[in-house]
Amino acid sequence: MLAVWVDQLLGFASGALSAIRQQEHYPDFMTWVRDKGAQAFNGDVATAQALAPILWSQTPLERLDFASEPLATPGRNEPCWCDSGRKYKQCCYRVNFPTDIPEQMMWMLSLREWKGATLKAALDSQQAPPQALLEAGLIAAESGQTGRSMQILESLFDGSDWSRLPEQAEPAFEILLDIYQERGFTRKRADLLDDVMERWPAVFARRGA
Repeated sequence: MLAVWVDQLLGFASGALSAIRQQEHYPDFMTWVRDKGAQAFNGDVATAQALAPILWSQTPLERLDFASEPLATPGRNEPCWCDSGRKYKQCCYRVNFPTDIPEQMMWMLSLREWKGATLKAALDSQQAPPQALLEAGLIAAESGQTGRSMQILESLFDGSDWSRLPEQAEPAFEILLDIYQERGFTRKRADLLDDVMERWPAVFARRGA
Protein backbone atom coordinates (compact mmCIF):
# COMPACT_ATOMS: atom_id res chain seq x y z
CA MET A 1 0.00 0.00 0.00
CA LEU A 2 2.86 2.37 0.77
CA ALA A 3 4.27 1.97 -2.75
CA VAL A 4 0.87 2.81 -4.19
CA TRP A 5 0.71 5.95 -2.06
CA VAL A 6 4.18 7.06 -3.17
CA ASP A 7 3.22 6.60 -6.82
CA GLN A 8 0.00 8.54 -6.27
CA LEU A 9 1.82 11.30 -4.41
CA LEU A 10 4.44 11.75 -7.13
CA GLY A 11 1.80 11.64 -9.84
CA PHE A 12 -0.32 14.24 -8.08
CA ALA A 13 2.70 16.44 -7.33
CA SER A 14 3.81 16.36 -10.97
CA GLY A 15 0.33 17.30 -12.15
CA ALA A 16 0.09 19.96 -9.46
CA LEU A 17 3.35 21.52 -10.60
CA SER A 18 2.12 21.75 -14.18
CA ALA A 19 -1.14 23.29 -12.99
CA ILE A 20 0.65 25.83 -10.78
CA ARG A 21 2.93 26.86 -13.65
CA GLN A 22 -0.06 27.86 -15.78
CA GLN A 23 -0.85 31.02 -13.79
CA GLU A 24 0.95 30.65 -10.44
CA HIS A 25 -2.35 31.65 -8.87
CA TYR A 26 -3.65 29.70 -5.87
CA PRO A 27 -7.42 29.84 -6.62
CA ASP A 28 -6.81 28.61 -10.18
CA PHE A 29 -4.65 25.82 -8.80
CA MET A 30 -7.37 24.72 -6.39
CA THR A 31 -9.87 24.64 -9.24
CA TRP A 32 -7.56 22.18 -11.00
CA VAL A 33 -7.23 20.13 -7.80
CA ARG A 34 -10.98 19.63 -7.53
CA ASP A 35 -11.61 19.18 -11.26
CA LYS A 36 -8.68 16.98 -12.24
CA GLY A 37 -6.16 16.51 -9.44
CA ALA A 38 -8.26 14.07 -7.44
CA GLN A 39 -7.92 11.56 -10.28
CA ALA A 40 -4.45 10.76 -8.94
CA PHE A 41 -6.15 9.41 -5.80
CA ASN A 42 -8.93 7.55 -7.58
CA GLY A 43 -11.32 10.44 -7.18
CA ASP A 44 -10.54 11.11 -3.51
CA VAL A 45 -11.11 14.87 -3.49
CA ALA A 46 -10.51 15.16 0.26
CA THR A 47 -6.95 13.83 -0.01
CA ALA A 48 -6.18 16.00 -3.04
CA GLN A 49 -7.55 19.13 -1.33
CA ALA A 50 -5.63 18.44 1.88
CA LEU A 51 -2.37 17.87 0.04
CA ALA A 52 -2.66 20.81 -2.36
CA PRO A 53 -2.00 23.67 0.11
CA ILE A 54 1.08 21.87 1.41
CA LEU A 55 2.53 21.48 -2.07
CA TRP A 56 1.62 25.03 -3.03
CA SER A 57 3.44 26.36 0.03
CA GLN A 58 6.73 24.73 -0.97
CA THR A 59 6.60 25.44 -4.72
CA PRO A 60 9.14 27.96 -6.08
CA LEU A 61 7.33 30.58 -8.14
CA GLU A 62 8.97 32.23 -11.13
CA ARG A 63 6.97 35.44 -10.59
CA LEU A 64 8.56 35.74 -7.14
CA ASP A 65 12.10 35.07 -8.39
CA PHE A 66 11.82 31.47 -7.24
CA ALA A 67 10.65 32.23 -3.71
CA SER A 68 7.60 30.35 -2.47
CA GLU A 69 4.31 31.76 -1.26
CA PRO A 70 3.58 29.68 1.86
CA LEU A 71 0.12 29.61 3.32
CA ALA A 72 -0.45 29.95 7.05
CA THR A 73 -1.91 26.80 8.57
CA PRO A 74 -5.41 27.79 9.72
CA GLY A 75 -6.72 27.38 13.23
CA ARG A 76 -9.19 24.59 13.85
CA ASN A 77 -12.19 26.92 13.72
CA GLU A 78 -10.92 29.07 10.85
CA PRO A 79 -11.90 28.61 7.19
CA CYS A 80 -9.98 25.74 5.63
CA TRP A 81 -7.06 26.68 3.45
CA CYS A 82 -8.34 24.53 0.58
CA ASP A 83 -11.16 27.06 -0.07
CA SER A 84 -13.86 24.45 0.52
CA GLY A 85 -15.87 26.90 2.62
CA ARG A 86 -15.81 24.60 5.66
CA LYS A 87 -13.93 25.02 8.91
CA TYR A 88 -10.43 23.55 8.99
CA LYS A 89 -11.34 21.06 11.72
CA GLN A 90 -14.17 19.74 9.56
CA CYS A 91 -12.11 19.55 6.39
CA CYS A 92 -8.39 19.08 5.69
CA TYR A 93 -7.48 18.76 9.38
CA ARG A 94 -9.21 15.37 9.37
CA VAL A 95 -7.14 13.96 6.50
CA ASN A 96 -4.12 11.83 7.43
CA PHE A 97 -1.38 10.92 4.95
CA PRO A 98 0.43 7.54 5.05
CA THR A 99 3.82 9.32 5.12
CA ASP A 100 5.24 12.75 5.76
CA ILE A 101 5.35 15.02 2.71
CA PRO A 102 9.00 15.77 1.74
CA GLU A 103 9.62 19.49 2.19
CA GLN A 104 11.82 19.70 -0.91
CA MET A 105 9.60 17.71 -3.29
CA MET A 106 8.26 20.59 -5.40
CA TRP A 107 11.71 22.15 -5.72
CA MET A 108 13.12 18.80 -6.80
CA LEU A 109 10.41 18.34 -9.43
CA SER A 110 10.92 21.90 -10.63
CA LEU A 111 14.66 21.35 -11.05
CA ARG A 112 13.89 18.29 -13.14
CA GLU A 113 11.52 20.31 -15.34
CA TRP A 114 13.25 23.65 -15.87
CA LYS A 115 15.64 24.11 -18.76
CA GLY A 116 18.06 26.67 -20.12
CA ALA A 117 17.82 30.20 -18.78
CA THR A 118 15.06 29.31 -16.31
CA LEU A 119 17.09 26.54 -14.73
CA LYS A 120 20.14 28.80 -14.55
CA ALA A 121 18.13 31.60 -12.93
CA ALA A 122 16.62 29.19 -10.41
CA LEU A 123 20.05 27.87 -9.43
CA ASP A 124 21.51 31.39 -9.31
CA SER A 125 18.75 32.40 -6.89
CA GLN A 126 20.41 30.10 -4.31
CA GLN A 127 16.99 29.30 -2.90
CA ALA A 128 16.93 25.64 -3.85
CA PRO A 129 17.09 23.36 -0.78
CA PRO A 130 20.28 21.27 -0.73
CA GLN A 131 18.26 18.06 -0.57
CA ALA A 132 16.37 19.05 -3.73
CA LEU A 133 19.64 19.80 -5.52
CA LEU A 134 21.03 16.45 -4.43
CA GLU A 135 18.01 14.44 -5.56
CA ALA A 136 17.57 16.29 -8.86
CA GLY A 137 21.28 16.02 -9.64
CA LEU A 138 21.39 12.29 -8.93
CA ILE A 139 18.24 11.63 -10.98
CA ALA A 140 19.69 13.58 -13.92
CA ALA A 141 22.90 11.56 -13.72
CA GLU A 142 21.01 8.26 -13.58
CA SER A 143 19.01 9.21 -16.69
CA GLY A 144 22.15 10.12 -18.64
CA GLN A 145 21.64 13.90 -18.49
CA THR A 146 25.22 14.63 -17.53
CA GLY A 147 25.13 18.31 -18.46
CA ARG A 148 22.06 18.95 -16.31
CA SER A 149 23.49 16.84 -13.51
CA MET A 150 26.74 18.80 -13.56
CA GLN A 151 24.90 22.14 -13.51
CA ILE A 152 22.72 21.15 -10.57
CA LEU A 153 25.42 19.41 -8.53
CA GLU A 154 27.77 22.35 -9.00
CA SER A 155 25.13 24.49 -7.30
CA LEU A 156 24.99 21.98 -4.46
CA PHE A 157 28.74 22.34 -3.79
CA ASP A 158 29.04 26.04 -4.66
CA GLY A 159 27.59 27.20 -1.35
CA SER A 160 29.86 28.63 1.29
CA ASP A 161 28.22 26.67 4.12
CA TRP A 162 28.96 23.01 3.54
CA SER A 163 27.43 22.14 6.89
CA ARG A 164 24.08 22.38 5.09
CA LEU A 165 24.98 19.58 2.70
CA PRO A 166 22.74 16.51 3.04
CA GLU A 167 24.25 13.49 4.76
CA GLN A 168 23.92 11.53 1.49
CA ALA A 169 25.97 14.07 -0.51
CA GLU A 170 29.01 11.84 -1.01
CA PRO A 171 27.57 10.01 -4.08
CA ALA A 172 26.88 13.41 -5.67
CA PHE A 173 30.51 14.40 -5.07
CA GLU A 174 31.68 11.17 -6.72
CA ILE A 175 29.37 11.70 -9.71
CA LEU A 176 30.49 15.28 -10.21
CA LEU A 177 34.14 14.23 -10.15
CA ASP A 178 33.40 11.53 -12.73
CA ILE A 179 31.58 14.01 -14.98
CA TYR A 180 34.53 16.39 -14.80
CA GLN A 181 36.85 13.50 -15.66
CA GLU A 182 34.71 12.39 -18.62
CA ARG A 183 34.42 15.93 -20.00
CA GLY A 184 38.06 16.82 -19.51
CA PHE A 185 37.41 19.52 -16.92
CA THR A 186 40.63 18.82 -15.06
CA ARG A 187 40.81 22.25 -13.40
CA LYS A 188 37.25 21.99 -12.07
CA ARG A 189 37.97 18.49 -10.81
CA ALA A 190 41.12 19.63 -9.02
CA ASP A 191 39.33 22.63 -7.50
CA LEU A 192 36.53 20.42 -6.19
CA LEU A 193 39.02 18.03 -4.63
CA ASP A 194 40.81 20.98 -3.02
CA ASP A 195 37.51 22.19 -1.58
CA VAL A 196 36.80 18.78 -0.12
CA MET A 197 40.24 18.55 1.44
CA GLU A 198 39.76 21.94 3.05
CA ARG A 199 36.08 21.93 3.97
CA TRP A 200 34.90 18.34 4.14
CA PRO A 201 37.75 16.27 5.62
CA ALA A 202 35.54 13.36 6.59
CA VAL A 203 34.39 12.81 3.01
CA PHE A 204 37.91 13.07 1.64
CA ALA A 205 39.15 10.58 4.23
CA ARG A 206 36.46 8.05 3.29
CA ARG A 207 37.28 8.50 -0.39
CA GLY A 208 40.97 7.84 0.18
CA ALA A 209 40.38 4.87 2.45
